[in-house]
Amino acid sequence: MEGGFAPFSFRTKSGKLSGFEVALAKDVAKQLKLKPVFVQTKFDSLISGLDTKKYDVVYNDMSITPERQKAYTFGREYLFTKSVLITKKGSDIKTYADLKGKRAAETTSSNFSQAAKKAGAQIVAAPGFAEQLELVANGKADVVLNSQDS
Repeated sequence: MEGGFAPFSFRTKSGKLSGFEVALAKDVAKQLKLKPVFVQTKFDSLISGLDTKKYDVVYNDMSITPERQKAYTFGREYLFTKSVLITKKGSDIKTYADLKGKRAAETTSSNFSQAAKKAGAQIVAAPGFAEQLELVANGKADVVLNSQDS
């Protein structure tokens, strides 16, 4: 899991991994009589870590795509949320149509990156949500697409 995407998985002030996906993983492990070992990594590394057997399962907010379905087994979906555009105050970006020619800070393998490209945005690669917000704040990107619950 990413470990930096509240309320799903994040570090508390004391450094403890917490969140909905952490609790879910612990509950599933308990039912299977296993002890979970959490590996925190960036979103773009989740699938490759699974491929290289760095871990056995991914618990992370990740959309099911046809490409991913060809290679991986997904559990039941547990998150349904709307997408939002996150910009600086006063931005002229209000809808997806406004993304054409803009710079979108995104994790390159995410569905949000694909949506931004489809709308005509240039992708500014960022490994995680905090870094994406920083790119917008310092003017290196114009927008971040993400889930409303971020």
